[in-house]
Amino acid sequence: MLKAIAPAALLLVSSAVFAVSADIKNAPFDRTPVPSIYNEDYVDIPGEKRREHGDLTQDYSLAVEPKTRRSMLSAEPGRQTLSATGSSVAEQTDCPNLDFGSGLSLTFSAQGQFACVSTLVETETKIEGLLLNIPAEVNYDLFLFKHDENGLTQLDASFQANAAVEKTFAKVQPGAYVLVAQATQGASADPVIFGWQGYTQIDSQEANDRFEQRTPLSTNAVIQGNLDNSNDKDFFAYTAGPDQAQLNLRFNASEQFVLETWSGTSWVQLPNNQLGAYSVTPNTTVNFLVRATADNPPPASAQYALAMAAPGTATSIDNLKVWNNERLSKLLLLASYEPPTTSTSVQAHKLLNFKGWLKDASGNPAPFANVSIAIKTLGSDIEYSTLQADEKGMINGSVSLSDTCAANDYRKRIHNRVYSGTPTNPSMWWDIDFSIGDFAISVGDTIDYGSFYHICKERLVETCFYDKNYSTGMTELKCF
Repeated sequence: MLKAIAPAALLLVSSAVFAVSADIKNAPFDRTPVPSIYNEDYVDIPGEKRREHGDLTQDYSLAVEPKTRRSMLSAEPGRQTLSATGSSVAEQTDCPNLDFGSGLSLTFSAQGQFACVSTLVETETKIEGLLLNIPAEVNYDLFLFKHDENGLTQLDASFQANAAVEKTFAKVQPGAYVLVAQATQGASADPVIFGWQGYTQIDSQEANDRFEQRTPLSTNAVIQGNLDNSNDKDFFAYTAGPDQAQLNLRFNASEQFVLETWSGTSWVQLPNNQLGAYSVTPNTTVNFLVRATADNPPPASAQYALAMAAPGTATSIDNLKVWNNERLSKLLLLASYEPPTTSTSVQAHKLLNFKGWLKDASGNPAPFANVSIAIKTLGSDIEYSTLQADEKGMINGSVSLSDTCAANDYRKRIHNRVYSGTPTNPSMWWDIDFSIGDFAISVGDTIDYGSFYHICKERLVETCFYDKNYSTGMTELKCF
């Protein structure tokens, strides 16, 4: 059983349930049932580390300040002393100001009662509303609103049946916001904790902290994100195509991050920093969760990357480059010899290097796609190799050439065009045996062709340079 790390403790004070304005009482609360994860599509992805969905619940350890502290709220909120930045919101909503990181201890005495707080946000923030320690025999709900000149706009709501904790999440822009707790079924003398947190180190996918807030993933997409607090959870959903039977996926992250997928009965942990090929059922949804490790959560500055692709989506390759890094003379082009096909300046003996970017039919990168490379050299059969693109759709790798190298009677004695050689830059003559090799790169239905000089043998025939004889004062030509 995983033990979740609690966030920074909320600052709590005791309070009775307080009055709310007509705007809050008449707010159009959305009580659409929250989807259940157990009704989601099944995906058969094997794994060894399994975790039940119930383990996603965190334990919040909240410290209540001594009761001698004066309450921030009373039955007459209009009499409270509020901060200058939050006073206008509090006056308009009758919901006293409560800063992020603060909380209240509330007791509802009757079904239907409300409690609310307000705050002003000055920068893009993820708001996490919290209603904790809800008694088992009642149902209390939680609502998050934006407040402006048009009144209240609901951003999120949480109303799980018989839940001990209700949480709301929303990424918001600068403005005024209101959090409302409601006793919707029954009431209890046992107090609950009511408050909120604000996080500013957030990624572009937030808020996706609940299963029903999942971020949809696209084929051939790379998602980069972070966990803005130790309890943050990022949910994602990928829908397989009508003919898709496989999903290629790679989760680049430190061991402080965990990636899991829902198998239909439990959460299954997937490996970090490994490319995996997983079987999927066409037209079904695969659900993923990124969370922190229980005992070593990452800082908010740490990043993870989730890349996925469907096989066979690449249709073309852009900016193809072919080269060789072997220690060859690179002199063959000086012989003014043109191969019978469109020439390339590449000269290779044992390796050819390839680099390019794979694209799908829409011109977008095709992560993890494969290219097939066929190479034919004189005296050997066609040899096939495969290179796989990274999460950005880039291939960058080398292919070995055949051990058989036939010169086809091509031998050139080539001078390096240094006619007044020195000991450090001598005049050299080389005998080079070579033939013409051809390659074809297949991506989808497209094929790119090219040729190269296949170097079989290079032999240094003669080296000459001028050297000064200090005993005679004369300069002598020396050849070896």
